[in-house]
Amino acid sequence: MKDLRPVLRVGDLAYYDSMQGMIPCRVLGLRGESGAAGSQSSARVKTTAVRNGWPRGTEFDTWTLHVVPRGAYFPRRYGAKIGFYTVEVQS
Repeated sequence: MKDLRPVLRVGDLAYYDSMQGMIPCRVLGLRGESGAAGSQSSARVKTTAVRNGWPRGTEFDTWTLHVVPRGAYFPRRYGAKIGFYTVEVQS
């Protein structure tokens, strides 16, 4: 059976899970360990839209736990769900 779970890679579009809500971004770089998202790896991201005080083009570093691939984010009527995803760090 093929694994169809989303994977976070360099160059992918994603969302940054902030206290102000989900902010669209692009992954510029990944460091650390491949595998489940967490604090063992970090991501360099750049925002792709203006959202809640975050200007477009802002670059920053964060844990991969806060960067969600677009395929792992499921908006619902009352809230949202973030599904399981993995991180692929190139050596």
